Amino acid sequence: MAQEAGIKPGERKDILLEVSGAKGIVKCTVQYDGAVYTGTVDMPLPNKFEKKTLEYKGRIYEVNVVFLPGITHVIFDKEVPGKNNAVFMEEAVKEWSRLFEAEAVGLIGFDEDTYTITPLVYVKSTDSLYWERGCGTGTAAAGVYMSYKYRQSVDIPVKQPGGIIIAKTEFEENSLRNLKITGKVFFEHEGYLEV
Repeated sequence: MAQEAGIKPGERKDILLEVSGAKGIVKCTVQYDGAVYTGTVDMPLPNKFEKKTLEYKGRIYEVNVVFLPGITHVIFDKEVPGKNNAVFMEEAVKEWSRLFEAEAVGLIGFDEDTYTITPLVYVKSTDSLYWERGCGTGTAAAGVYMSYKYRQSVDIPVKQPGGIIIAKTEFEENSLRNLKITGKVFFEHEGYLEV
């Protein structure tokens, strides 16, 4: 949209977006350096954050849950058995999705040492699973998790299969005050295709 609006190198543009799950308009600030677009999105704050104990096939899992508007993310760390087991994750997210009201539920494997996430999203209405390459809400959820765990603001580069998205929070007086994600985008190829 910034490109269509004619953004020039060195310029910054605010793009207002309607986003499913978010109440009201979401602002994305785009800066262009002549080759790469850097976008920063003001994310809606989570409705709540809580630690939960979830059961799956007779095993108990201690997890952290971030309730964002439209999507709930279940976050577990690298110590949880099955993190790298795709079948476990796909079955567990479907099972656990019944516990939450949100239309979409994400299961986020989070390695805090390297700030790496493995995001899987399940959408109830379409019964569809998607292994995200770049998950904005998963990145935001990782930032929320770190802020509540350490009771402080964070600015972390969250690695995922498609690259890095930065999660930045403001945490004051025992509460999350601001949540942003920032990522880089570039156009590798542009043109028309006759179909």
